[in-house]
Amino acid sequence: PLGLKWITYAHGANSVSRYSAVMTKGDLTVTPSRFLADYLKVNYGLAEEKIRVINPAVDSARFDPAKLDRAFVEEKRRAWGIGPNDFVVMAVGRIPEVKGYDTLIRAFARLKSNGPAIKQSSDLKLVIVGDADKNHQSYLASLRALASSLIPHPSSIIFAGGEAKIPECLSIASVVVSSNTKKPESFGLSMAEALMMGRPVVAKAFGGALDIVRDGVDGILVPADAGDPVEAFAAAIEKVRELKLGGIRPSALARFGTGTMIRRTVGVYAEI
Repeated sequence: PLGLKWITYAHGANSVSRYSAVMTKGDLTVTPSRFLADYLKVNYGLAEEKIRVINPAVDSARFDPAKLDRAFVEEKRRAWGIGPNDFVVMAVGRIPEVKGYDTLIRAFARLKSNGPAIKQSSDLKLVIVGDADKNHQSYLASLRALASSLIPHPSSIIFAGGEAKIPECLSIASVVVSSNTKKPESFGLSMAEALMMGRPVVAKAFGGALDIVRDGVDGILVPADAGDPVEAFAAAIEKVRELKLGGIRPSALARFGTGTMIRRTVGVYAEI
């Protein structure tokens, strides 16, 4: 009744309902990814001209390879048994079933057993940085058991637990893997954070990963229709090692820096 224009922000692919439909009622609707924009178009009939995609920002001052706590990094390398020539596969995030860490462990075990043609598998390490809440302790226990059953030397898989200094942890990684194959994320900030640290990312080609990972440029996208996700993730990790991807951080700064997000947000408000 006041004739004011307004903007709505849709952050997740919520169940389709009249309640969730409020996300689409603004004069413009902002989404964090192309995936979510398309979800709203398909499920609510939202017109393309009313959608603006603004990727979330990564704190580039915090996620800066030049500003690391070097003592912490060296301490973690020692604690995790990471040698100077080790190729470190890393996953970062909490540990519920939807994150697919069992798939990642199986893929890593396949690499260790030289299923793909990856060389020098003895210097491969897997580090899982994150903790399980009280409702997922049994899943964490099953992951530990799976690792012990698949890897002759279980010390090559490190369950690091929760860590506060994520940039420092990411700096130790050779590749960061998002092994979720079940429920697409609206964005996936941890993947963008890895790129900001100059680390390539492997992820399934769905959801927000499509906005973040450019296949063959700053990571590898596992085909969404891959019949065997374990084999597909193992092959993708192998490919990253062979490609030796570099120059990742400058592009991440341009795409996910705070300044970029602010300019796009101000631009949306200026439109109306």
